[in-house]
Amino acid sequence: MASVFPTSSAEPTAIYNIDRDIELSSNPKAENVDRDKRSKCECRNSKVTYVQAPPKWHKWCFLLLGILLIISLSLETYLLITQQSIDKVPARATDVDYPNIPFINGWTKISVKEFNATVGHFPEVDVYLHKNYIRAHIRLFAKGASFLIGAQVLDKYGRDLIGRPDNTQFVTTARDMDDILDKANGNITVIEEELGIPAGGWSGKDMRRIDILKPRLLHVRVPTGNEAGTNHLWIPGGYMPTGLPEAVIDRVPKGMYTETKVPGTPRKKT
Repeated sequence: MASVFPTSSAEPTAIYNIDRDIELSSNPKAENVDRDKRSKCECRNSKVTYVQAPPKWHKWCFLLLGILLIISLSLETYLLITQQSIDKVPARATDVDYPNIPFINGWTKISVKEFNATVGHFPEVDVYLHKNYIRAHIRLFAKGASFLIGAQVLDKYGRDLIGRPDNTQFVTTARDMDDILDKANGNITVIEEELGIPAGGWSGKDMRRIDILKPRLLHVRVPTGNEAGTNHLWIPGGYMPTGLPEAVIDRVPKGMYTETKVPGTPRKKT
């Protein structure tokens, strides 16, 4: 039995048995078995290692992971831009024309008004307002909503279920109502101006403030302009002509609201 060694002075890289190689060369099946064994392990006395090539499906896995990564990054960028757009929704409009309101599908404040003049009613808000804007506007009312109502109305119709019978009660945010009453300091004329009430409309009346802690439970939404009592001063986008945010809620059952007297208004006659 003979062995063959490398002629260079470098460390041997492999040692093979010549007779074994001759036997394998005459027996293809044995050669295949031997090669398969050698492909799975390292020769004991050699640094030569046979490594199996990775399956082709590995390439497809890497490709799929790359595509998923691109989609993930694109989605993250979209959400970031959307959030920045939401953050721009003003708590109070300083310009009643507010050109920054994200009208969609080619709509404008003027075209919404023209639609009503032609068809006889206003379109739904999701037709001309971006859905992210609508959600952000509703979020302004997360900490409560408020409206004012005459004590005589409550006495006449009861307090078990208050608000407009057609479930279109206009409200502003509780925070804005706080600011209005603080600014008015008992002057009903200032309150009328801030809420867009015709001058003298509440003069001499015992007014009550209604606060709703969780307006989301009463289907709080952006006004469409089709609500009862809406006049020609209404503008699309969820703001009063004075710039205060407004929304619409359903009727409010007893236990979901608090009633307090508006400072500066006379008490009801008994």
